[in-house]
Amino acid sequence: MRGLDTLIRLHRTRVDEKRREIAALERFVAELQGEVARLDANLIGEQEIAKTSESGGYAYGNFALASIDRRRKLMASVAEVEGRIQVAKDGLHEAFKELKRHEIVRASRAQRTKMQAERRTQSRLDDISLEIHRRRMG
Repeated sequence: MRGLDTLIRLHRTRVDEKRREIAALERFVAELQGEVARLDANLIGEQEIAKTSESGGYAYGNFALASIDRRRKLMASVAEVEGRIQVAKDGLHEAFKELKRHEIVRASRAQRTKMQAERRTQSRLDDISLEIHRRRMG
């Protein structure tokens, strides 16, 4: 059972690592989405400035093109990281299945060991009872 306990600890560690990896990737996606939101807010702010200022109107076009390009790149990064999250979730699912498989084997071995011990105990009690019965009868 010691080897099985070691395997369970190993798989539990892998599951924890996968969970941490997924959490880090999800935080990164949130940061990227926050950056997209800030870009959108800046774009709206610059539109307002461009409406009120003649010189701002000339500069707005280049700013808008750069912002749109940056937003496109950020959204591509979000999509890429979300793909990595899905791969990590699949890995987590597999690691969790392996962990559960080993935990089930350990539980069934423990149950089998317990049943064998109970049978040995019952057999001893039966022998004692039989011996007591023989002595009384005879």
